[in-house]
Amino acid sequence: MQGQNRLVRWQGHTVRLKVNDNNIVIVEVDSQFRCQADEASITVPCTDIYRMNGLKIEDWRVYADISFFYSE
Repeated sequence: MQGQNRLVRWQGHTVRLKVNDNNIVIVEVDSQFRCQADEASITVPCTDIYRMNGLKIEDWRVYADISFFYSE
């Protein structure tokens, strides 16, 4: 994350979908970033999958295309 923070600043996200099925929670968001080099806005679609054990997160997976951060 430190390398990412040198390239972009996270500005927030917009939730598009939340699904809760037993011990699995799926959250789809559009994450907004600001490019450090030129202040351009970047929107990255992202899906997080949480596998829960009671109220604790047992496994957390994030799926996002961050190639925007490294394109020239």
